Amino acid sequence: MTDSARLRSLILSLDGVHTVYPADPAWKTTARRVRNALTPEDRPTELEYVRLRNDTTSKTLMVRVGADGTVPTTRLARAIAAALRAALDDDSAPGPLKITVEISSIRYPPATPGTAPAP
Repeated sequence: MTDSARLRSLILSLDGVHTVYPADPAWKTTARRVRNALTPEDRPTELEYVRLRNDTTSKTLMVRVGADGTVPTTRLARAIAAALRAALDDDSAPGPLKITVEISSIRYPPATPGTAPAP
């Protein structure tokens, strides 16, 4: 299992996460899929759901998630960042770890009859 797949599974296991989107914006992901379809390769490029970049001075991690609306988004983003920090704590990273969590969508649960609708 790759680091990206391992981290994606970790994120999906957290309360409040509905889905993990590819790290690239939708237009880039679509362009990559079109390029892969038009350019035959031995191995198609795998979508990168968790982007982890190492350079000589730091480590940067980018993730885009869809929330299910059960956890406030600020708390969810902090929980995701904390889980990722804990998962990568044993890695020998040069310098600080910068984590960017983007909440790309919120899917509120359906309201049950007799209750107020979700905000």
